[in-house]
Amino acid sequence: MLFRSWRTTSKLYEAAVTAYVVNFKDRLLGVTQGSGIQGNPTVLSNVGGVRTQGLEGALSVRLMPGVSWYNSLSLSNSTYRDDVVSKNASNQTTTVATSGKHVVDAPDQMVKSILSYDDGQCFGNFGADYMSKRYYSYLNDASVNGRVLFNLSAGLRTKQLGFLSEGSVQVGVTTLANKKYISTVGSNGFVNSDPKGTEQTLLAGAPRALFLSFSAKL
Repeated sequence: MLFRSWRTTSKLYEAAVTAYVVNFKDRLLGVTQGSGIQGNPTVLSNVGGVRTQGLEGALSVRLMPGVSWYNSLSLSNSTYRDDVVSKNASNQTTTVATSGKHVVDAPDQMVKSILSYDDGQCFGNFGADYMSKRYYSYLNDASVNGRVLFNLSAGLRTKQLGFLSEGSVQVGVTTLANKKYISTVGSNGFVNSDPKGTEQTLLAGAPRALFLSFSAKL
């Protein structure tokens, strides 16, 4: 594993960058036997090597008193290094050509941006969260699209509220645009190939939700 990290800070910003290369050897993977609805136990298999290369960065900027802007970026590339060879009960050999294929459920890009305000009494933030497409088949012929989610929250806090040293109320909205998206892939295991999209095991993301919360300190 190779790992390098740089960090800098000042009165106006904080920044960090990390680069890495990770090589897995003899990676063990639970391979589902048959369709998930059959309830067959998974078989622990050696799927060979996996290489992950990545770059991550974060930057937080103080735009003005009480206002800050946080951004983070993650770029990665994870691939299988070997084909998977298995034998059935009749001693017949099957080869799954996973060498060079992208690792399932591993997005290449993730971006997060949050604009925040806090003057001690009023506070709030507006955030965006992006994730690129993810594969759910080992041969990379089936995937789900990327998605962008927006969240918004605002609140008030006060000091010395009766017998409380501090109290606050906050209202927020998640999935602000009420976008339909896939949150989880491979919820019932991954398949070797699914070009027609008939063996999806996916979970839908949560719809738009409004929440109200109260907090207090004695």
